[in-house]
Amino acid sequence: MFLKDWRYDGTDPGLKLFTLANPLLPEIEWPSILEIGCCDTDFMELVGKCAIGYVDGMDWCARKRPHSNALRGDVMTVGLGKYEAFISLSTIEHIGLGRYDHDPIDTYGDIKTVQRLREHLDCGGFLYFDVPYAPEGYFLLNGNKCRVYDDTALRERFGPHQVLGYTTHAVDGWIDKPTKNQPGDRPYYYVAILIERKDG
Repeated sequence: MFLKDWRYDGTDPGLKLFTLANPLLPEIEWPSILEIGCCDTDFMELVGKCAIGYVDGMDWCARKRPHSNALRGDVMTVGLGKYEAFISLSTIEHIGLGRYDHDPIDTYGDIKTVQRLREHLDCGGFLYFDVPYAPEGYFLLNGNKCRVYDDTALRERFGPHQVLGYTTHAVDGWIDKPTKNQPGDRPYYYVAILIERKDG
């Protein structure tokens, strides 16, 4: 378990999914954490109540939830230090699609972001993120709303990783690996991903 004191009982899908994944994440004593996309969730406030080293945030703008310890800028170019954990809740799939303020267009924005975060992980650290998942194939939803990944896209775009689990939009618990796409206005599931750095 990563955060022993973690508590969340709200409705935000990303926070609900992190709550499901938390028991499966590596234990790190007094971790340093950077949340990517911090202005769209309450993660920083919630994790601040846990016994950790420290938590920072990074976002392209501070329009929704300004934080005194949040870096403002593009995760692909802003100066980053070393962290033991990078947490990104419902963010990676949007990076480089130009949907949000100050997010430049870059077809490979998700790939570059994950690679950059890998490079800034301390040894023994990890990157956790969730993305939309559809077993039939990778696609862009509504032009630039978000990327939706299949197994091939997860492997090709993010490299070696561990799938922690799959869930529906309701995020009521883990489900078996989907074999058929979910119908409706959001034709995808969610998948939780863990990337660890075990080398020196």
